[in-house]
Amino acid sequence: MEENKKIIANMVKNIPIEAVIACWGNTIETRDYLPNLLRDLINDTGLKNLEWYCIAKTLRGFPRHPSRQGYCKFIPYIHK
Repeated sequence: MEENKKIIANMVKNIPIEAVIACWGNTIETRDYLPNLLRDLINDTGLKNLEWYCIAKTLRGFPRHPSRQGYCKFIPYIHK
């Protein structure tokens, strides 16, 4: 996980990123390491200085993961 944090920090520092799409879903409640990892990523990589968006929210209020959405929900030019 430390290597992933380094890669993300490098991207935020060196690539013109203006926004983050959050999409961890309810999984954050079932994987003990995820809340701490998310906190560390936000605090240690510069992500807290960016705009944050999500596609939708779960019933529990977490940013919905794209695999739980139909493509037509957030990519309007794709039709069934």
